[in-house]
Amino acid sequence: MSTVFTALPRTRNAVRGFTLIELMISLTIGLVILAAAVSTFSTSSRSSQLSQAETQLNEDGILALNLIQQQLKQAGYSQQLIPSNGATVMGNYAGPAVRGCTGGFTDAAAAFDKLSCTGKGSDAIAIRYEAILLDEEDLATPVRKQAIYGIWDPTPIGGDAKADARKVELADLVEQTIDKASAKVGLLNERDKNFYQVSSNAVDWKAKKGWLLNLGVIPYPGAMENGERVVGDLANLGSSVIVTSFLPEDKNMGIESCTATGSLPNNTYVLDALTGKNKYSFDVDGNGSFDFYSIVSNPAGGFTRGNVTSRNMVGQPNEGRPDGKPEVNCTNETGFLTGVGDTQKIGDGCGVSRTWRRSWRQVVSPPF
Repeated sequence: MSTVFTALPRTRNAVRGFTLIELMISLTIGLVILAAAVSTFSTSSRSSQLSQAETQLNEDGILALNLIQQQLKQAGYSQQLIPSNGATVMGNYAGPAVRGCTGGFTDAAAAFDKLSCTGKGSDAIAIRYEAILLDEEDLATPVRKQAIYGIWDPTPIGGDAKADARKVELADLVEQTIDKASAKVGLLNERDKNFYQVSSNAVDWKAKKGWLLNLGVIPYPGAMENGERVVGDLANLGSSVIVTSFLPEDKNMGIESCTATGSLPNNTYVLDALTGKNKYSFDVDGNGSFDFYSIVSNPAGGFTRGNVTSRNMVGQPNEGRPDGKPEVNCTNETGFLTGVGDTQKIGDGCGVSRTWRRSWRQVVSPPF
């Protein structure tokens, strides 16, 4: 018996890799594509940053001009004094009301009549006028509490009053209230400020004529009880109304708050204009989105008369949602309230995290 061994032929798998030259060519092509993509992204990002910077520069310029314009309108104003004999009416001061220096003042803290030019700094302008915030009845004690009212006026714009119109009573208004238990301390840019929520009671317009919110609720040590007063003009941002108040001192009720130094505490209300209810008005924690708070209480003050309201002009307000439908009760606008001593970021927020954004600018006019 014999055994025969047969050697089977070796087979090579029909699999081959890339040669070194092929890999180098592939890497080169990939790097070229990646470089083009990075270049495109860098150019787009730089263009977007330049556009935003230009927009911000324009906003700052408009804001500065508005502030200067508001101050110039009051130049030379003085409370009139009538001597006991009643013979003459005169102001509290005489002389120029506006002074300017190319290169700035030698001592900006000097008295108005002592200002001199140095020519070594930025251009400067000084405006003199006398202002007063409180009336005599505001300083009388006991003080009458004030409130913010939103009342429906059925009179057509430019038309005559309706014949069946009647006096609006407190019973005709829905009262919104300040929730002191909701107080929250701000973070980052909003540090040292306290934020509060307002109730969201519905207004039945078939039975009611508007809403009200009582002031004097947020306490301050040393402030006059019930003395909170609205002294500035109201403003609007989207569907919100902006109201700023300040609190006189209890022991020095005649103190004014027209300058940034020695300012009295301020409360700023950003409420739903139609109902007075709470809205997403302030970025309490500084994360870039508006939180469900409608009042900011600022111990440092800085807001009196002559506040200026501006809004962010990047994109358009109320662009709606990605599905193309506009929001009904908000516009998602961002605004800024600027006073003599501070700027407060405010918003007409919609309460949803906006994960998309469309920024655009018209480059050329259409050819038709």
